[in-house]
Amino acid sequence: MKDSDGKVVSVIEVLHDITERKQAEDEIRKLNEELAQRVKERTVDLEQKNAKFELSA
Repeated sequence: MKDSDGKVVSVIEVLHDITERKQAEDEIRKLNEELAQRVKERTVDLEQKNAKFELSA
């Protein structure tokens, strides 16, 4: 805020704590990485089982 001469006499500062949001984002990123790893492992397993099945057919 400024006085009648245009001199700044007060300032308002607004802060937002985004700690919880950042923690949630980190958790989502971790869970997505774990899911991607599980999908990768299961895909390899399925491919191996399919290859064995095709050889026996």
